[in-house]
Amino acid sequence: MAAVASQKQGTLLRLVTPQASATVVGTRFKLATVERSTRLEVFEGAVSVLAGNAAPSLLVPAGHGVTVIPGQTVMLQRLAGDRGSVLLENWDPAGSPTNRIALSQLMFVSAELKPGHVRARGYLHPPRSGVYSFQINGTAGTELWLSDSDQPTAAKRVWPLADDAQPTAALPLRADRRYYVELRCAPSTESPSATVSWTMPGGLQRVIYGEYLSPFGPVGNP
Repeated sequence: MAAVASQKQGTLLRLVTPQASATVVGTRFKLATVERSTRLEVFEGAVSVLAGNAAPSLLVPAGHGVTVIPGQTVMLQRLAGDRGSVLLENWDPAGSPTNRIALSQLMFVSAELKPGHVRARGYLHPPRSGVYSFQINGTAGTELWLSDSDQPTAAKRVWPLADDAQPTAALPLRADRRYYVELRCAPSTESPSATVSWTMPGGLQRVIYGEYLSPFGPVGNP
């Protein structure tokens, strides 16, 4: 398994096996070669895989894997377990639902959505116990809500903070628990966008990827 820091602009890390070439720009993944096959599993970020010079590259996002075997079609597979995504719901200004999207990270951009109310919700799975600092960038009216358990009714707004001089929210979380998390964008005439990153115990800051998320269910719950 490898954890690769974000590469400098114009610089790429490329790993080559007899069956495939994987290009990495900053992620956590596992790459193994067994006999005549190569197995790639991505836990954070994304890895581009090239299965032979004549084949097109395949982008493998967090929560997915591929097995490369010469002469066989490379198929994207979801990793075992329920981790890997949260549910994003979008309503138009009149309150009518427009779409639902499974996000592989706690981030969405305006190109995917129409103006209106947006809610991304699911469960957060901290990889280790300690204090986490959350950083949020989003359009006007963006809020982050977090529960101290997996119960949505216990969720409290943790960002924006009442103190405008404090740009981040620092909260203690335990690795043996899952926490209900909800990202809200208020109705607006502009298409919403938001990104949630966290600084883990030890100082590593990154976007919250699918390895640490699971969907709120069942799908269709109000």
